[in-house]
Amino acid sequence: MGKKTVWAVTGLISVLFFLGLIKFTGILDSSQSRNHDPDVKIDLTKQYKIKVWEISNPNMYIDKDEQHKFWSKVISDFEKEYENVKITYTLMEESTFNRRVEKAAKQNKMADVVIDWNGTPFLDKESQFPLENYIDFNESFLTGAVDYVKSHDGSVLAYPIIAKGEYLVVNNNYIGEEEEISKGGWDFQKFEETLKGISSEKQMHVMDYQGFFTSSMLTQANITAVEADGKLNWYDQGFIKIYQDIDKWREKGIVAYSDNWLKNFWHDKVAILGGVDSWVYLKTLERNKKLSNNEIKSPGSNHKIDCILLPYPQIDLAKPRYGMEVVSAIPFVDSDYKGDDHSKLVVEFIQFMSGYFVDFYTTNSCYVPVDTRMHGHWKEVSPLDKISIHSAIKTIEYGMPIRSRFFKDLEEESKVIESIQPLLDEYWKEGSSIEKLIEGIQKGG
Repeated sequence: MGKKTVWAVTGLISVLFFLGLIKFTGILDSSQSRNHDPDVKIDLTKQYKIKVWEISNPNMYIDKDEQHKFWSKVISDFEKEYENVKITYTLMEESTFNRRVEKAAKQNKMADVVIDWNGTPFLDKESQFPLENYIDFNESFLTGAVDYVKSHDGSVLAYPIIAKGEYLVVNNNYIGEEEEISKGGWDFQKFEETLKGISSEKQMHVMDYQGFFTSSMLTQANITAVEADGKLNWYDQGFIKIYQDIDKWREKGIVAYSDNWLKNFWHDKVAILGGVDSWVYLKTLERNKKLSNNEIKSPGSNHKIDCILLPYPQIDLAKPRYGMEVVSAIPFVDSDYKGDDHSKLVVEFIQFMSGYFVDFYTTNSCYVPVDTRMHGHWKEVSPLDKISIHSAIKTIEYGMPIRSRFFKDLEEESKVIESIQPLLDEYWKEGSSIEKLIEGIQKGG
């Protein structure tokens, strides 16, 4: 190799090193510029773009056409206030949404706002930013829902908008002191005494599909479904203690499984349902209305049910923990940082949108606004009765996740729950022993 060639190669290496250093320094500068300064000014002469992702048909109460109308209204109203802002949104089927989020997290190319219906506010923590810089969440937000979206270092990485607890669906004709229970809860002793005092065929029927009954009971022992390694996290002394009490109730015949749980509830043969979704409450109200209008005439179906929601019983009422899920708006910054002013604008949009979101999703459902400043109007339009509203607020205030909050755990967690479903079915449907259940849970299914 001649001297000219050597110098040429050396020069090329120097140039490449210099360019690489510039790029690396730029990355550092970009990272360091992410101060998320709440006092930064939004430039009204600058053009901003905000991209939003959400699951389509996130629950049984809303269809896709209504969602499109909702987002069109939100965007139109926000863009009237900020004429220099362009907002786009994309609705995706859940499977498509999950794949898109997973891919975007790897590429660091997430939307500016992702609406999380999975109850997994930690999608890509490296790209999420601390909302507590902009918002005082201690002022008016229900504590449990804020803790739900907090990382281990205390950063609030998602904006909690609405939440839905896990409740017992109850025929109020059989329950005394329901208002006291809805506000203050009930311990295992009070719960058992109440069940014993009910003269129905079976005082309580349990559904444990996907382990929701068990999960809802285990939150009080601070147990969620999986650990970081993807293994079942149920087996410990808390699980054993709780299921020993449940097993006593089962032996006494006051708690049982029935394939006809809903029919029995509607026919006034069972007082309490556990492990069922709150849609049962709404369907019962709908059925009562049809009965009033003489729209249901089949034999044995003429019982109106005074249906309410009550919190799950607790071992220790001094430290209540109830199962719930939170729907949140998660702001992101991607590898091409758009500036502190853009981040502040994203937060303003989320706050602006949240009021619309509450009105849209709580009018025909059992969801609760996390911001208590919205409770006045919500109580007027919510389908929940007064007792159920007390139960809902208490459950969210002292709520905890029943599943992992990490998006990356979704698929593994589903597999884990599926693997132990036969154990739960054997216990509830076939009457297998508590020893067999505990042994199976210890082995992880």
